[in-house]
This record gives sequence, C-alpha cells and structure tokens, in this order.
Amino acid sequence: MVSQAKLSFRPGLAPSLLVVALLPALLWLAAWQLGRADEKRHLINLQAQQMLAAPVQLDSRVHDLEPLRYRRVWIDGEYDSEHQFLLDNQVVNGKAGFHVMTPFHIQGTSMSILVNRGWLAGSADRKTLPDVTLMDKSHRLSGMISGFSGVGYELSGAEVPSSGWPAVVQLIKTKTLVKRLGYPLLPYQLWLDESFSEGYHRDWKIRRYMTPEKHMGYALQWLSLALLVLVFYLWRSFKIK
Repeated sequence: MVSQAKLSFRPGLAPSLLVVALLPALLWLAAWQLGRADEKRHLINLQAQQMLAAPVQLDSRVHDLEPLRYRRVWIDGEYDSEHQFLLDNQVVNGKAGFHVMTPFHIQGTSMSILVNRGWLAGSADRKTLPDVTLMDKSHRLSGMISGFSGVGYELSGAEVPSSGWPAVVQLIKTKTLVKRLGYPLLPYQLWLDESFSEGYHRDWKIRRYMTPEKHMGYALQWLSLALLVLVFYLWRSFKIK
C-alpha cells in the first residue's frame, strides 16, 4: 500500500515573530507612500494654480504662508536700507555668495516683509562684505511669495545674525530677526521680480516636488517586498510528511 504524503503547517516561533513584525511595517510604508502621492498631486496642482493666478496686493494680515506660496503679489512701501541681512552659503554656478534680504515696510500697516533682492557673490577672503546700498527706498514692488529654505542639520546659533550691518546670517528665522530689528516681519519672503533694477542675480528655483509616480513606484516596491516575505514564510512553513 502506498502511503499518501501529508502537508503540515509548522512555521516555527522565530520566523512567525519576524513576519508579524515585518508585514505590518512594510504595509504601513506602502500606505504612507500612497498617501504622499496624493499629497504631491495636490501640491503640484496648487503650485500651478498659484503661479497662473493674476497678481494681487499683499494683505499683510495673512500670516499663513500656504495660501500665498508661489502667488504673485505687489506691495507699496519703503525699504529699510540701513538694516539688511546677507543669507550666507548660497551657491550659484559653483560660486559661493549671499542672498540679499532687505526688510520692506508695507505702506499703511505696521508689518514688514523680507525682500530677497537676489544673489551676490562673496569676496575671496569672505571678510569683505558686498556693497548692497539702495539708491531709492520707496517703491511699488512685485514678486512671488515663498517660504524660507531650511537645512538638513541646524547648527546651534545659525539663525543669529552677525554684528553690524549688513548682518550675515546662516539661516533665516523671522522671530530671531524681529528681535534684532525691533519691528514685526511676515513669516515669508518676497522673491523680487527680475524687472526691478535694484536687485542682483535672480533665477528663482520653484520647488520641484518628487512626482506622484515616484511615490507610487516606492509603494509598489514595499508591497512587493511584503508579498515576498509572506510567500517565503509560507514556503518554509509548510512541511511534507
């Protein structure tokens, strides 16, 4: 008589614990990437809409960046040319320099905004600061609203400007600059339009988000890995006897 082979499920404790730990994590990563894909679709659509919208007068009462990000605006007012900041470690075409950040008092309000007048090369010895003198203080300005760039790792004191004017700073944090200036600043900047003469090199880089398709690809990778783990676990767990 020929005996029939029987299939039994004997996974073992260690592999089971490993799969119980791995599968939820892999599935969570896949779901997170799918969520990020939806977020990026929304941000890309919002960016396109904002850039195509007609310029509006900046309402200084709006302190939230998101409704204004990449929106073209115009403002009347006056530069505070005596108190300017040089944002350090800005590289253009392989050369180090500064972004010239000039406070601008918005007419008819108590608020000011930092106007990024563009990039200016630094000196070879880094000790001599560039001349950022303004000839005309009163203006109607136009430009695009943007947030301030962050850094991967913030060094202690990077947001504290140097003594004297113009003051060199490594990282823009408006709360710190307000203490130095003695008057309020909006928590975002104006990228000055290239049509204005009292500015420097301006090649504003609109933030390019990782595409939704890339996030979908990462999600597929995590799902594939989860499936591979499950298949391998089942293959090793079923025994013939």
